[in-house]
Amino acid sequence: MTFKLSDELDIDEFHVYLTGASGVGKTALTYLRILTSARDIFIIQNDGYKNLRVIDPKGGSLFSLRHSVPNNGSKTFANSPESALALLNDFYEEITKRGKLLDNASLRLDADYHTLGLPPCWLFFDEYIDLIEQARIIDKKIANEITSLLVRCITKGRQLGCFLWITAMRADTAYLPGLIRSTMINIALATKGREIDPDNARMMFGTTDLEKPSPHTKYYGYVKGESGKPTLFLTPRLADNVDIRKILAHYMKGEYL
Repeated sequence: MTFKLSDELDIDEFHVYLTGASGVGKTALTYLRILTSARDIFIIQNDGYKNLRVIDPKGGSLFSLRHSVPNNGSKTFANSPESALALLNDFYEEITKRGKLLDNASLRLDADYHTLGLPPCWLFFDEYIDLIEQARIIDKKIANEITSLLVRCITKGRQLGCFLWITAMRADTAYLPGLIRSTMINIALATKGREIDPDNARMMFGTTDLEKPSPHTKYYGYVKGESGKPTLFLTPRLADNVDIRKILAHYMKGEYL
């Protein structure tokens, strides 16, 4: 479950909140996490596609990955507030089901999803704030239900192996409470000309005192866990010839494992 963020930095089993302006590499980093998650899932479960869910309100490149999974992602991909709510409910049902399995007197008190031999379960929620804004236009009740359900998934999911990867242009406590984000790994990406503004740094990390990259660094970011200081890292990059859809399709068949 370890994910290599850079040559010097790995992140482990946590929910992730990823921010950054357009063009700084949020989608590419999300591709990498999706591929490693698919690999980790299929090592344990042959029909692991059920435990890889994607919400992309733009209906863009992340949503197009549905063509690499069984049934064209009809039950595991969403691009609208209504389908996103359904997918979140499905994700929460998985958390609830796993919780019942752990409620067993024969298990150790520190038992988790590894103890049960379960695969990790991931929900990738791209441009969360955009989707909430869409939902508010359609029906504020849907927006409130999505936010409430998301908070419950974050609160209960980690021990049970159900993780969220949430992206947004910037942090905003009006959409995801700071107290909840403090339990997640917070990552902010930047590039030359699209540096992290002080307000976003303060909301993400509680400080504007960030280490400066070297003058010729183009793509970089900062990461902070539940404690400690934000750490500077160089953003991993995908080679132009990497076929994300093809690799994901192979993982769905248990290949390349």
